[in-house]
Amino acid sequence: MPTNSQIDAPPDAAILEALRSLEPLASFADEELGDLVARCEIVDYDTGNIIIEEGEPSDNKVYFILGGRVSVYVNNRYILALEKPGQMVGEMSLIGEEPRSATVTADEPSRFLVISSALHVQEGRDADYKLRYYFTRMFSAIMAEKLRVTSDRAKLYEDTLLHSRKVEAYSSDLEDRVAYNLRQIRLFSHLVESAKDAIIITDLAGVVESANPALGELFGLPPESASGQHLRELLQVPGAEDSSWETIAGQAAERGWKGEVMVQGTDGDPIPAECTVSLVRDADQAPLAYSVILNDSRERKAYQERILDQQRALERAYEELQGLDRLKDRFLSRVSHELRTPLTSLLGSLELLTMPGMIEAGQLDEYAELMFREAQRLAGLVDKVLAISKIESGNMYFSFEMGRLDELIEIEATKMRSKALEKNIELVTDIKAPSDPVPFDELQIGSVIEQILDNAIKFTDSGTVRITLTQDAHESVITVSDTGCGIKSQNIGRIFNKLDQLEDNTDQPQGLGLGLPLSYLIVQSHAGRLLVNSEPGRGSVFTIGLPRLSQVFFAGSHSSTEDAE
Repeated sequence: MPTNSQIDAPPDAAILEALRSLEPLASFADEELGDLVARCEIVDYDTGNIIIEEGEPSDNKVYFILGGRVSVYVNNRYILALEKPGQMVGEMSLIGEEPRSATVTADEPSRFLVISSALHVQEGRDADYKLRYYFTRMFSAIMAEKLRVTSDRAKLYEDTLLHSRKVEAYSSDLEDRVAYNLRQIRLFSHLVESAKDAIIITDLAGVVESANPALGELFGLPPESASGQHLRELLQVPGAEDSSWETIAGQAAERGWKGEVMVQGTDGDPIPAECTVSLVRDADQAPLAYSVILNDSRERKAYQERILDQQRALERAYEELQGLDRLKDRFLSRVSHELRTPLTSLLGSLELLTMPGMIEAGQLDEYAELMFREAQRLAGLVDKVLAISKIESGNMYFSFEMGRLDELIEIEATKMRSKALEKNIELVTDIKAPSDPVPFDELQIGSVIEQILDNAIKFTDSGTVRITLTQDAHESVITVSDTGCGIKSQNIGRIFNKLDQLEDNTDQPQGLGLGLPLSYLIVQSHAGRLLVNSEPGRGSVFTIGLPRLSQVFFAGSHSSTEDAE
């Protein structure tokens, strides 16, 4: 609220002078300003006085600062301060009746020119219309100035933002460079102190000033004992005079010097070393000192041999990676082929089923059976991939239970007998007596026996496939022998490798090559062994050895509780 110092009847001249100073009224003539005098008053406010309060009804007045300083708050949050003469608050009251949107308080004694709006006068007299016209002009000028200021501020903000981004980028780059330089300093400091090469710093005359610990480690010459000695007392160039330091220093100053020297240690014969001498200069290129780097030739040769060994290891690793890359390409090609075949059959059958009149009612069962077989084939491929992944990651669950292997062999042989008969192959089970119960996962070992029988039948054109079972105190041994094409000796070590299908039998059915690798992992998880003996043209013998008791439980104790898929 205004204080008692409010001017009740200010002179019109003072109001007129104040009106002339306002930017929104710069285009008004004195006569027009004189018409506005009656709508104005000059009001003083003390520190802490509230000039406008947020939420109060509009009093249709605009307040121009003539002197002092005020603060603007919205929702009790400080927004900005106004202290420049001519700045205004409450200008929206010139055209609207909305409640005040902000609170304005005096930070110090302040004086205002208060103008009451005439835009709401309704008497309809010519003078009233004239005043409304004046206020419309004034409001338009205020809005135009605000738009200009807003545009300038937006441009300034944009420029500031761009500059800020540039500064941030430069600051980030500078921080990176400073951090890099600090890392380099620490690196070089550590490099000198921990270097395997001996590093000596001499003055320009060749007198040792400092050396790193490697001088003592490599050559038995403690750095403190070398300090103060001339290099010619420590190093000898084979075939050169003692005064050869001057020649070395001269060459080092021009392009550096490198050669073989003999280092005279304190506890033995001179040690051969490779020596590099360089002139150290300051930022103005003025000579500061000489750096001398000594490398034990014996250590260098041993190091070079290690490098050669590493190079050979890298070459082997590169060859292995190339082999894995070829294996990956071959696997992807086979996956696409193996998945495309049943998918093509499924899609073809489904397409026929969706075409009216293409399939007779009596053929529906035949097509359903075909689609079921192809879906089973797809599921089998996916199951093998997932099973290998789970076993290798330790997430495969094995259900070890006591059971009889002879019964399991008979079950699997019965399942495969029809397939053998299709090729006129005799499938024989040779089990002399009922087997003793042993711990194993019936589902997984059954899949191993089925896989090996399937392979034996697949690669046998005629003859016999025989499966036997023997047991002793420590192991149950299952053998599957066939009279098929056999395996070359150089390929026997590859058949249990993932995805490594042999290329010898190109006329035989091909697959993803996961069956035997999966079988090998399953038997391994039973703490067992899976071996193969074969001779081309005379067939193959696969041997599955499963331990009787404790080894199995030890091997299976780490298995995950995830279900096998």
